[in-house]
Amino acid sequence: MSTVDKLLFKINPKAVIERSAYFDKEWYKKKYNIGSDPAKHYLNEGWKLDYNPSERFSSKDYLINNPDIKDVNPLLHYEVFGKYEGRRAFVPATEIMNSYNAEKIDIPYEEYYKKIEEKQVVSFDVFDTLVIRPFVNANEVFDYLEKTYNKSGFAKQRKEAEIEARKQLQKEVNIDEIYQFISDEYKTLKEKEIECEIRFCHLNPQIRPLYDKAKELHKRVIAVSDMYLDSKVIKKILDGSDYVMDEVYVSCDLNKTKGSGELFKEVSEKENIKPEGMVHFGDNYISDFSEARTCGIDAYQTPKIVDSFLSDKKNSSYLSFMNRRYSLAASAYISQMAEHENKKNNDLFFTELGYSLGGPLAMGYLNYLCEKAKEKQIDKLLFVSRDGYALKELYEKYFYDTYRIENEYVYLSRACIYSGSIENRLTEDLKKILSIAKISIPEIEIFETEEENRKEYDKYKSKIDEWSLKQSNNLKKHLEKISGDCLRIATVDMFSGNYTSQKGAKYYLKDRIVTGFYAGNFADNEITHDTYSERLLGMRDNLPVKMSEFLITSYESPICGIDENGIPVYEYAQDENKRVRYEQIMKGIEKYFDDHLRFFDFDERFILSLDEWLDLSDSYLKECADEDIELLGTIIDSENPVADKTDKSISELIRSYREKGY
Repeated sequence: MSTVDKLLFKINPKAVIERSAYFDKEWYKKKYNIGSDPAKHYLNEGWKLDYNPSERFSSKDYLINNPDIKDVNPLLHYEVFGKYEGRRAFVPATEIMNSYNAEKIDIPYEEYYKKIEEKQVVSFDVFDTLVIRPFVNANEVFDYLEKTYNKSGFAKQRKEAEIEARKQLQKEVNIDEIYQFISDEYKTLKEKEIECEIRFCHLNPQIRPLYDKAKELHKRVIAVSDMYLDSKVIKKILDGSDYVMDEVYVSCDLNKTKGSGELFKEVSEKENIKPEGMVHFGDNYISDFSEARTCGIDAYQTPKIVDSFLSDKKNSSYLSFMNRRYSLAASAYISQMAEHENKKNNDLFFTELGYSLGGPLAMGYLNYLCEKAKEKQIDKLLFVSRDGYALKELYEKYFYDTYRIENEYVYLSRACIYSGSIENRLTEDLKKILSIAKISIPEIEIFETEEENRKEYDKYKSKIDEWSLKQSNNLKKHLEKISGDCLRIATVDMFSGNYTSQKGAKYYLKDRIVTGFYAGNFADNEITHDTYSERLLGMRDNLPVKMSEFLITSYESPICGIDENGIPVYEYAQDENKRVRYEQIMKGIEKYFDDHLRFFDFDERFILSLDEWLDLSDSYLKECADEDIELLGTIIDSENPVADKTDKSISELIRSYREKGY
């Protein structure tokens, strides 16, 4: 009998299926017309027919992507082994996630508090229970080390070495013994791995209330862990999260495991207490629940914080994103989102939107921009109004001290450039030009037809030319003043199709404009530029781009000109609601930055690429709740340079986006 078969023989497979966050009893019954006992049907027959246990788990895809698994129910394998080995649950590609039916996994705190009150000793598992790492899967620490120290192949060999060490030594192994089975080129990473665990492991806010209750009731509190790190290291990890344990028991020190039940027996003996006098909490079904109960301990399986997050119906878009774009950066992002939600911040909607979407976009783009600017020896960054407003604030707060590149906010809107170069723009949008000129020449009338607008332009040509020349001189003066003596200048914008702001700056500052930075572009151009996106954007990217320009922007009204003192002239009065909304979004973005930087400094950030962000935004737009769409209905899109010129709200655009099947 194989090791897998032996372990599966010791548990109740049906109970594992029933308890899984990926099994939806009612959905399964309805989907496959199953009468009674759907868990039993899926366990014994359903998976062999490629039936899925819910809309959130693909039986077929799990087996295809894990060819080493033979003749085992895929969900059973995932729950008992897979998720602890860093294997992914795969969402069925053909299922519609909007009808997501799973119930969120919550911890019944009041019930557990009563259990703690009844017992003399309260025991906790350590990893994924008392402490968590900033990744979805534990083994991704190895991927982090491989990427950080440029040691290609390390992650795979590290996982294999642990298996081989247990096989060869026939005992519970420690980290020194594991590294005996690793190539010499990787051996220097042993200390780095220990440092990494101490640095990354941090308090699990989901479990901390149980620990606090035990301390409040003056219970004896212990930690029991199946781990290759010794108790000295684990105590340092727990100390770093402000846990004060009465004792720490570790499998590699005692050569006994929870998974076999022997470690629990040892703990009971050393604590001089009968098993029924203990309660144990941990995330692993076998070692923390099944084996503990077999030993007579009152044990409870606590969900991983990421599982609780992903099992919540309102978070289905994150599950879709993971299935489409899984990477180390995506793992770090999902882990951060799970922990953020667990803190129950009760932030306003737009603050949460700033955190979940604005934060990763701004961080990724600014990181790219700063590295490129350093490489190109840029001596000044010109953040273009209005898309550059939030970027400039974030650059100064989080990046300036590292890169020390001077920067300014420049009034270089399309309207400013249009008003300063009327003769060059007449064939582009005469109606728009007349609308801008009307602010300074109120007697101008605006018509619907090109012919009537041409007559109106001819009628006021002398006044318009005089106004345009004045605007051109004001813009030139403004640009020269903020550029100072700098000779290697770059403009900073979000998205573009025409490169208007960069061309406008270059018209006045000539070769001092070295490049223009963009998050993405809808068309290529001969003008020198640098783009965060690795591809040209297309029609399907339109709405995610609209969302980005709503999130990364300014509360200012559109700027249509500059007066002789360098003060911007606005098309209409400032909108107070927009200012409040902007402040809420920026609060969320800054909170995202602060949370991310707890673990990943500026030299080693694991940040989403623009393509990953576009997929994240796309998943949100396709699956966001109706109440989100209603709140987004207050946002009117009428200024996007790449969009069709309509005054539809974002919510209307979302509905259209879904109907078109993007």
